[in-house]
Amino acid sequence: MNTVLTVAALNRYLASRMKEDNNLRDLMIKGEISNFTKHFKSGHLYFTLKDRESAIKAVMWNTASESLKFTPENGMSVIAVGAVNVYERDGVYQLYCNDIIPDGAGQIFIASEQLKEKLSNEGLFDDSRKKPLPAYPERIGVITAKGAAALADMITILKRRAPYVKITVYETAVQGQNAGINIAKQIKKADKAGEDLLIVGRGGGSFEDLLPFSDEAVIRAVAEAKTPLITAVGHETDTPLCDYASDLRAPTPSAAAELAVPDISTPEQILEDYRDTVYSIMSFKIDEARDRLYYTEKKLRGELFERFQSMQTAYKMKLITVDNLSPTKLLKRGYAVVEKDGMVITESINLSTDDEVRINFADGFKTARII
Repeated sequence: MNTVLTVAALNRYLASRMKEDNNLRDLMIKGEISNFTKHFKSGHLYFTLKDRESAIKAVMWNTASESLKFTPENGMSVIAVGAVNVYERDGVYQLYCNDIIPDGAGQIFIASEQLKEKLSNEGLFDDSRKKPLPAYPERIGVITAKGAAALADMITILKRRAPYVKITVYETAVQGQNAGINIAKQIKKADKAGEDLLIVGRGGGSFEDLLPFSDEAVIRAVAEAKTPLITAVGHETDTPLCDYASDLRAPTPSAAAELAVPDISTPEQILEDYRDTVYSIMSFKIDEARDRLYYTEKKLRGELFERFQSMQTAYKMKLITVDNLSPTKLLKRGYAVVEKDGMVITESINLSTDDEVRINFADGFKTARII
């Protein structure tokens, strides 16, 4: 006897089986949009995808729809990317979309995804390959179209932020036949020219307009460049494959110029701060040296004064000693000096009878004869 199921159990079973079926994942379904509705509160998209023979309900949650680069409309031919599953409440299977691509770009998108996977597997998009940008580049090469508004914007911003930078423009077609080859050629040329930094990009355009920047030759030239390189293609929502290979992806050409060089006011402010710091340090050192000099001078003055007093006292003592030893002072005390023939006689043995001598007193001298 067969088991009796509830409707909910049946739908739950079908949903689980569909989730397990790999053939129902990562589908790309081509069809025409009808019954399109965007929920005014949640932002979820609800529509029917149909062709001449059949139709399937589809839903795209707001988390995915916010990244769409166009607005879906009824009657539009698209390729919806997603997985099929059962909406258990209503027992209806439907397509849960994570991306919607205009049909005209469908085949190109598939080829682009395949190329992306191929180059990624080769390691061309690895973070380990990415080079740091120079802090203060002096030579910047810009690879873009001649006379483009994006080029004018980049030059204006670069010159405003860093007037010292030398800008060399490597002109190339950025859309149309052979544009990819030309872009790759100019990247290689600029890479050999000794630039400090390269910027590759263009302004906004359609999906087809931006295709040259997803060309394999361009991607390889970007990845192989020895010079640090910024890609800046289209608007923020545009992501050509060369963005994955560059050292830095800028959302727009103007943003690339902002990222390429620091605002000159920044280093000037740093120098100003350094100058103030050095001035403060030098002022402190000078004040410190002045204080040391003052106290050293004061100390030396004290020492010199003490030495001067010691020397003065010693000098006075010497004068007293010398004065006490003065012959004149001895004579005044009652002593006399006897001279014979100009020689001072210090012993009596040096005199004989009848010798004539001179006797010196404090107030004069007298002549005498020895008897």
